[in-house]
Amino acid sequence: GSFEDDAATGDIDLVQSVEIVGAGATMTFIDGTGLGETPIATAGNPDLVTAIRNLTVQNSASSGLLLSTGTHTVEDCGFRDNGFGSTGPGIATTVQSVVTLRRTTVVGSAGVGLSVAQGSATVENSTFSGNGNQEIVLNFAAAFSCTHCTVLASDADPVLTVIGATASLANSVLAGACTVVSGGAINSLGGNVESTGHTCGFTQGSDQDDVTAGALALGALDDNGGPTRTHLPGAASAANGSANDALCFVDDQRGVVRETNCESGAVERTNAAVATPIFHDGFLQGDGEAWSARVE
Repeated sequence: GSFEDDAATGDIDLVQSVEIVGAGATMTFIDGTGLGETPIATAGNPDLVTAIRNLTVQNSASSGLLLSTGTHTVEDCGFRDNGFGSTGPGIATTVQSVVTLRRTTVVGSAGVGLSVAQGSATVENSTFSGNGNQEIVLNFAAAFSCTHCTVLASDADPVLTVIGATASLANSVLAGACTVVSGGAINSLGGNVESTGHTCGFTQGSDQDDVTAGALALGALDDNGGPTRTHLPGAASAANGSANDALCFVDDQRGVVRETNCESGAVERTNAAVATPIFHDGFLQGDGEAWSARVE
């Protein structure tokens, strides 16, 4: 609970440039149970360059991940059930941080799913769902963009709050209300879907608002293949084929190739094969000594 930068209390403090790579979000876990502070945090160093890939951070009493000054990349990760006891966020970024977040799911945080305070964040092919307070909050962020994001509020709280910042959104699904205050703004680049109201200022010809929950038809957060849990759109979902094709990514959050007429949100509805880790339940992979029997 001292929030030091010396990894002295069981946490991981990143004070030099480093890459942390797990075996996959379903197989490598950093568990914050009993830890008084954030499991992974970066020290304030403008020259710091970090990358965190292929793992899950869970059960922290504080935030799941704290990214301060420096340049940081987070890919193919899960953040779940963090912030309990402190209403902390799943991921928090602070002043002078430059963060890229790809193919990641943030769920079940006691507080905000993603908090961006004065730093910059680029979010791609990611899911925010069922976080306690709000899903995404921008507090005078220097820059923020979200492309092919799926953002679902668990209750009446906003899915996106923009305070004194500009949020650029493309090909994203927001199920819940947007709040814009203190000179903030939302810039739509097209292909966005808002359900069930029209509070996000999606005014491009390829945008949709006032979409009912039934018409949006997103499945529950589930294992739909790939390394992280996602919301799969139903066969008749309003998100299907509604993206701005000019900004359509090659693949979705699971690594599945998107079609020419691609979906809004993080997940493409497709009949193509979806890669899934061979031992999805976390059984040790790749170590022959771990097997109870071995067949040559």
